[in-house]
Amino acid sequence: MANVDRATGFRPVKYLNGTPWNGQVRTYEVPAANSTSIFLGDLVSLSTDAPTGEVQAVMVAAVATNTPIVGVIVGVDPVEMRNGNSLDGGGDNDLNLSQMHVPSGVQRFVFVVDDPNVIFEAQEDSAADPVDAADIGLNCTFVNGGGSTSTGTSSMEVDSSSPAVTADLPLKLMGIARRPDNEYDATSGSAKVLVKINNHQYTNTGVLGA
Repeated sequence: MANVDRATGFRPVKYLNGTPWNGQVRTYEVPAANSTSIFLGDLVSLSTDAPTGEVQAVMVAAVATNTPIVGVIVGVDPVEMRNGNSLDGGGDNDLNLSQMHVPSGVQRFVFVVDDPNVIFEAQEDSAADPVDAADIGLNCTFVNGGGSTSTGTSSMEVDSSSPAVTADLPLKLMGIARRPDNEYDATSGSAKVLVKINNHQYTNTGVLGA
C-alpha cells in the first residue's frame, strides 16, 4: 500500500545513542517583530530580532542556506505575552489554549527540541527522486510548504533530491523509519526518513551575527 502523503514537519523520535526522546525541551521566544508564521514541527534558527524575555529568540529556518539550525518547535506556551511580560506569567498576560502555532507579528514563548543529538522523523517530498540506500549518511536540505492554521502543524519535508556531500547542508540523513506503515522502495513516495541536524547552532563556534 502506498504511503499517505501527509507532511507534518520534523518529529523528535530518539537520541543518537538509540534511547527514545525523553521530552526534554528548552523555552525560546518568538518576538512580535517576527514576520513569518511558525508551526509545530518547523525547524528554527536563532532570530536576529531581539527578545523581550529572559530567553533567546527564534525564527523559521531558511531553506537552502548555511545558517545554523537550533532545533525543532514542538509546543507553544498558552500564555500570550503582552507588554513585554516575562516567563513568570504575571501581569496582564492572557491564556489562549486554542493557539497551536505562532502567527506572524505575534509574540509568544515556544518549546524547542534543541539537543544536537536528537534524531527526527520527517516525510520526503518527492516520489520522482526518492531517498534511497545510497543517500543514507549524506547531508541534505528541506522544503517548507508553510503549515496548517487549523492544526498548527508544519508542512516542512526533507528535500529528497538534495542529498550530497556538501558539508554545510542543514540535515544529515540517518536512515529510513522502519515500521509496517512506511513503504520504502525505489519508486515509493512520501516515505518517512530519519535525520539529524547537521549544521546545529550548538555544535558551531561563535554567536549569532559574529
